[in-house]
Amino acid sequence: MIKVKEEIERMEPYIPPLNFREKMLKLDFNENTLGPSEKVRNLINLDSSVLNTYPNYLGLKEKIAEYAKTKPENIVLTNGSDEGIDLAMRCFVNKGKEVIIPTPSYKLFYNYAQFSGAKIKKILYNPDLSFPTKEILRKITNKTKIVVICNPNSPTGTLTFLSDIKKIAKKSENLVILVDEAYFEFSGLSAVSLLKKFPNIITLRTFSKAFGLAGLRIGYMIANKEIAQQINKAKSPYSVNLIAVKSAFLALGDLGYVKSYAKEINKNKKLLGKFLEKRKVKYYKSSANFILVNFGLSKTFVKNKLLEKNILVRDVSSNPLLENCLRITIGTKKQMNFLMKDLNIILNSPLLVFDLDNTLFDINKSQKKSIKNTFSYFTGKKIPDFEIQKLKDTGNFNNDWFLTQKLLSNAGFFIQFKKIKSVFQKLYLGRNFKGYIQNEKPFISEKILDKLSKQYRLAILTGRPRKETVYIMKKFGLDRYFSKIICLEDTFPKLKPNPYGLNGLLKDFNAKKAYYVGDSAEDITCAKKAGIKPILYLRKNRNLMKIFRKVVKISDFKELFEVIK
Repeated sequence: MIKVKEEIERMEPYIPPLNFREKMLKLDFNENTLGPSEKVRNLINLDSSVLNTYPNYLGLKEKIAEYAKTKPENIVLTNGSDEGIDLAMRCFVNKGKEVIIPTPSYKLFYNYAQFSGAKIKKILYNPDLSFPTKEILRKITNKTKIVVICNPNSPTGTLTFLSDIKKIAKKSENLVILVDEAYFEFSGLSAVSLLKKFPNIITLRTFSKAFGLAGLRIGYMIANKEIAQQINKAKSPYSVNLIAVKSAFLALGDLGYVKSYAKEINKNKKLLGKFLEKRKVKYYKSSANFILVNFGLSKTFVKNKLLEKNILVRDVSSNPLLENCLRITIGTKKQMNFLMKDLNIILNSPLLVFDLDNTLFDINKSQKKSIKNTFSYFTGKKIPDFEIQKLKDTGNFNNDWFLTQKLLSNAGFFIQFKKIKSVFQKLYLGRNFKGYIQNEKPFISEKILDKLSKQYRLAILTGRPRKETVYIMKKFGLDRYFSKIICLEDTFPKLKPNPYGLNGLLKDFNAKKAYYVGDSAEDITCAKKAGIKPILYLRKNRNLMKIFRKVVKISDFKELFEVIK
């Protein structure tokens, strides 16, 4: 098979999720949610003598120059601003030279830099997502050819001040400062005014966002006259088609529409911000046509529930600094009201927390068997089930190691905890998880879990060590249904019935309403101390202690849907 360049082999493809978007409310790609102005929409019938000739760009360049307060010779028309990024990398970066990209940012900066053979220096934005000016200045070397500044940045919405751009431009006259101003119409801040003093600044703009022409792929670069001439040598002479040129020209002739749209978007951005503040959902202030929202552990649930409502948002949580974040494009007031109505319902969805042992999983032939055989190992005697359950029901022995130690001491055998734990673990885990843990099976079906996960946010609070928990959850493929699993190591020494673990989950999920499903006195007490409703899971009748008597009880997980309703 013929091999492509190494740089391409190493590249991760940019795969826009564009399938099945037609009937959706598209708040995922930062597009204009209204479309272009009426003047552009009226551009339907074109004379065939126009279509069969190559496009003339001069008229549009003059129109852009007037709009951007520059000269036509400073303009390079591009097939979207993406071609502008590609041209900058191809024109100024040789293999092995450095490109600095403040991170996180637009993926195609990385792709085109990599394609050019550049050594990419990723410099993280500050923890508050402000621009890392000092760190960038510190990392510039004589090998650095381009510093990328996405302004405002996507996906963060961060604005970089002109004073910071000046500082970087001053660092070296041989350094290209590539300023992507795709969202200029929403921020109102541009580096074009710096061009006369700093000829090493190149700005990129697009008609895809505020102008509503994303489907036509048209943008432009603004650069020093001599630099623009050199870039034009490298680009395809007719990379921008005639319909795109005509549409952009008409769009620039209706700036009132664009300004009105941008004004409404900025107003609606504040509206959504206030909605989130009221519900104590963290978001970052943005100078673009979107906001970045940290939904915490509810992120996946929110995204999936919005999708059910035919609302698309962008999951950007794989980016550095953006864990649990969704990017939401701002639309019209009507669209935002529609979004907020659904978000309000979603954010008020209950959090459903499960205990693991004897709730989600049957431990009678694993942990209980380990307790019995550890007891027999040290005493030579058998212990009946009711003795174990009786001690469990006191509500003070969430941990089976401590429970076993107490059973032994009650029988007059005072054994070191370390020895008890060692014997127990050898029985329970065995070598390479071949011990009694293999006997465990889930009480709950995947069908029920799948249904629950679509209605509620799911988590686990267990006293098990993480290694054992992860093993058994992955073995049965149940881990994918839970946004968070709290284990022994996460709460020790504040184990159940201490509500420390539950309180942490309530905070992480920003949950107003929650339930804890368990089988023991510790679980019931823990839930009550955390101020949430306990649900007792009982497969068999047993003599219930006083603490259980007024608690909601279920014997089948199907009953949860009725109980929570």
